[in-house]
Amino acid sequence: MKSNQKVSIIIPVYNIAKYLKECLDSILAQTYPHFEILLIDDGSTDQSPQICDRYVEKDPRIKVIHKQNGGAASARNKGLDIATGDFVCFIDSDDSVKRNYIERLLDSLEVNEADISVCAYQYLYKNVIEHESMDYIGVISEKDFILRFLSDWKSGLLWNKIFRASLIDNIRFEEGHKIDDEFFTYQIIMNAQKIVVIDEELYIYRMRASSVMQSKGANYEKMLQDRFEYLTKRYFDVIEKYPDLKQDYLENLIDNYIRLINDSRSSSAFFEHMKLQIGEYKDIVKGIGVDFFLKRAFRKALKSKYEPLKIDVERKNDKIFFE
Repeated sequence: MKSNQKVSIIIPVYNIAKYLKECLDSILAQTYPHFEILLIDDGSTDQSPQICDRYVEKDPRIKVIHKQNGGAASARNKGLDIATGDFVCFIDSDDSVKRNYIERLLDSLEVNEADISVCAYQYLYKNVIEHESMDYIGVISEKDFILRFLSDWKSGLLWNKIFRASLIDNIRFEEGHKIDDEFFTYQIIMNAQKIVVIDEELYIYRMRASSVMQSKGANYEKMLQDRFEYLTKRYFDVIEKYPDLKQDYLENLIDNYIRLINDSRSSSAFFEHMKLQIGEYKDIVKGIGVDFFLKRAFRKALKSKYEPLKIDVERKNDKIFFE
């Protein structure tokens, strides 16, 4: 590994005083010392700003920007604007990392001459640790990794990866979305040529009760609306670059459209709104060999009537996808 390669660690901070010290201490304990920590305080109203300021005084590698509240996407974008590293990673301020998190990700990236390095991780929920291994280990092309988005939701995670800074260029997070990281990650993947995945649990992801998906209200409907926009944009972006993936991505899109309609029954008005939006794309199933039963289910969903929705608020995957 080149000893002078610097990593920019971007951390959005918002009312997270309870866990912020643990997060920062885990980074300062890294076996790889060449990094900068960019703390973007997004208008916190608790003790988070003061904690950030104290840590800036502790270590010259730490910088803090205090800004008005604009959401995680705007905070990450501010971090990208001031980042000076050769590599970039994103850590959530309530999470922590193993001591060799940076070293192992950089080692695997350099040895394999890759553009992105991906690690396994752990969940921490109510003081119980769950282990999450990766479905694929080794070197993979960006096209194959993009294809894995359809079968492995972990491929789209933001925080278990280190990226070459040159990949990001002018790409920024979509502000105003609940799933801004999903919009960002696949675009960076498509800019890469080679990705390496290691089965080492280097990231510890904290599940908090306050961040688990809510079953009612505008926030839930906003999540579904964002998911519709993300899936639609991703589909057209991917097939433009990889036309031979159209069949796979189209069937995945239709399947997700059906799920979105079913999940949109939080209110009759939103249910009809989602059907109307998705209905604008009803003709995409024509002229291509979409599975007959999937096509029929799609048409049935578009004609379905409103019924109240019951949601399991403890679904772990939804929390990650929608946070």
